[in-house]
Amino acid sequence: MRLRLKQVLPVLLGAAVAIPAAVAYADTNGAEGTVESLTVYSSSSTLYTNRRGELKVREQGGTLRQYYFGGTKCSHMNLSTSQVELLARALNNSDVAIVPKYLPGTSGSRCVVGIEFRKPTEGGPS
Repeated sequence: MRLRLKQVLPVLLGAAVAIPAAVAYADTNGAEGTVESLTVYSSSSTLYTNRRGELKVREQGGTLRQYYFGGTKCSHMNLSTSQVELLARALNNSDVAIVPKYLPGTSGSRCVVGIEFRKPTEGGPS
């Protein structure tokens, strides 16, 4: 039994309309900078549901950029304990620059999903 295109096409088009389009984003590189501050919230915090933590990066040129991880602000975008520990070490070492990798979160938030550690480039923050 052969199906004709005229019989199959309406079914395929209907299925294509019924399936919602998923938006996929690629990780975006933030600007190189140094860790200015790192905040990690416990489950007792009133902010814990909204976010598990915040990272502030002093970019080259002096801009202070804020990133978040976890909670409703960055759903399914948490940092591991070892990643948080590495950021804490970078906070205490001005010879380490970072390049945050992020995805968009709610309300235009930058949700950190990875970190590149490197030596600061010339003219970078220290």
